[in-house]
Amino acid sequence: MTAHPPVDASACLAAARGRPGGRREIAALLEAQFHHLGRDVMHPDGNVLRRLGFVRQRPPAGLRTATTRYVRADGLLVAVWPFALCVGDARGAALLPRRGRPSLWPLAAQPDCFTARQLGDARRGCVACPGPLVGRAFAWLASYELAVDDLVGTAHRAPAEERHRAAPGGGYALHAAWRTHGAALGGL
Repeated sequence: MTAHPPVDASACLAAARGRPGGRREIAALLEAQFHHLGRDVMHPDGNVLRRLGFVRQRPPAGLRTATTRYVRADGLLVAVWPFALCVGDARGAALLPRRGRPSLWPLAAQPDCFTARQLGDARRGCVACPGPLVGRAFAWLASYELAVDDLVGTAHRAPAEERHRAAPGGGYALHAAWRTHGAALGGL
């Protein structure tokens, strides 16, 4: 396995400005975001997503799943799979794959799925191109990063950053990189 340098906020922003909407740049930012979300749900003072108004949706009884789904009263869905992040609402959702060849899949509707098979069925209606749904997902990630910093700061993310090289480096300006990519994709 190839060692990767830490992902830092200033480098992410420079990459976003240098190649706004670039798939490799987005993939690197998503990899850091996955680790950050994982630490946020395990915050010592309580799950940050819950503190921001999200409720965890449990899978139907007896269904084994590898996804964590959160919904907010306004209908916003955030689902974290081991391999992808889904952000959406009643207007549709964006599925943002974590690794491999970065692709962005706008979904026609919010996927009501808990298993990989259900997600595969939902993806059949996907359009493999960036669009307003992806831009909205990036806008949410930007606002989420600001909200986390305002609510609890980012020190709780340090263990994941050390283990997984998702360190923000010189400050947490990840929101600026998300906004730059989102604007390049026409969603902001």
